Amino acid sequence: MSTIFYFIYLDESKTDSTALSRWPGLTKQAANRSSKLGSSRRISHRDLQDIGTGFFLYAALLDDLAIDLPKAPACFGEIIGKLVLSGGLDFKIVEEIMKKVDDDNFQKCIFTATKRIVSSIPAGKGVLDSQAPNIEACESLF
Repeated sequence: MSTIFYFIYLDESKTDSTALSRWPGLTKQAANRSSKLGSSRRISHRDLQDIGTGFFLYAALLDDLAIDLPKAPACFGEIIGKLVLSGGLDFKIVEEIMKKVDDDNFQKCIFTATKRIVSSIPAGKGVLDSQAPNIEACESLF
């Protein structure tokens, strides 16, 4: 990722943490930005791995964040769902993200929102079918 693009993304992402508290308007902006990032040809696979690492770190903090922002798990699931649709993440990574969350209810909320977003378009049904074993592994966590 070029340095300029990276800083532009970081600058635009400043509102992403507050987006999770302002359901649904800013969350949709964060999800759409993530989706564009996942389908963009300007970033490398390594950059997507870095984003996945950021998601792992966020998931590890989600138990504490959800105390102040009860809708955070669902919003996080929507953002993950958009990245799954764009090809930036797959359900194997979603499973790893969910393992970082201690609370079973939060895991279920994240997974439900992710699956709802992915299944919301016809192409998403193909994604769900092709990744069925990974989806079952996600469901077995809660």
